[in-house]
Amino acid sequence: MARRVDDERTVAERLFAVLDAFNLDDSESLTATELAARARLPLSTAHRLAEQCAQWGGLERAPGGGYQVGQKLWQLGLHSNRIPALRRHAAPILEALNQQCGHPVQIAARDASTALCLRFLPNRDGTNERAWLGWNVPLHCTAEGLVLLAFAPDEVVGAVLATPLRRYTRRTITSLAELRERLAAVRASGIAVARGEYMAGVDSIAAPIRDASGRVISALSMTVRTELAKGGLEQAVVQAGAAVSGALGWKS
Repeated sequence: MARRVDDERTVAERLFAVLDAFNLDDSESLTATELAARARLPLSTAHRLAEQCAQWGGLERAPGGGYQVGQKLWQLGLHSNRIPALRRHAAPILEALNQQCGHPVQIAARDASTALCLRFLPNRDGTNERAWLGWNVPLHCTAEGLVLLAFAPDEVVGAVLATPLRRYTRRTITSLAELRERLAAVRASGIAVARGEYMAGVDSIAAPIRDASGRVISALSMTVRTELAKGGLEQAVVQAGAAVSGALGWKS
C-alpha cells in the first residue's frame, strides 16, 4: 500500500499506528503486510518501523512468522498506575492464597513461547524473594506454562512443539508425545503440576484464569519446595483460579 500523499503523520505517529494495529482485534501476531494495511503505510515503511521496534524490544518475531507484542511493552505496562483488571481483581485472592498456604504465588500470561510473570508474592517468612515480576519462564516444564500452552491456539502449540524442548533438569519432559498427552490431561483436569522440571527441588501447581467469555487469559500458580509439599495445595490453587475468573465475570 502506497503512502497517501496527504499523509502528514510524523514518524512517531506512524510508529504508534503500527503498534495500534495490534489493538484492532485479538490477533496474536501480524505480518508486515497486515501491519501496513492496518497502519495505512507502505509495506517497506511498516516493515522498517516494525524491525526498529523489534530491535528495541517492543515487538518480537512470532513463532509462526510475523510480529507480536514484545516483552518490553509488557514490562512498561506493568509500571502503569492504571492497574489492569486482571491484576486488580486477582490481588486480594492472590494475597489470601499466599497467607493461607505460605508459599510463593503468581499470575502469569503467555508471551510468545514463554510465560510472563504479571504479579508475584513471595513466602510470608520473607525467603525466596527472587524478583520474578516481568520474568519469562518456559511453557513446557512449569505448571503455569503448561496451563497457558494447554489452552493456547493450535498454531501456538504447533510452533512450540516444532522446536526442540530444552532440558532444564533430569525431570524435564522433552518428548513431544509425552507433552501432548500432558497438555490433554491439563485441559481435562483444569490443573497442572510440574515436579522439579524447571528447577531441581522446586514443584509448581497452576490453574487457569478465564475471562467473562471463558477464554483462558492467564494462569495462577504456586511454587513449593519439594520437601515441603503437602496435600490440599492443588485444590487451593484451583479454587483461587476459579475465584479470579469469577471476579472477571466468568460463570462456570
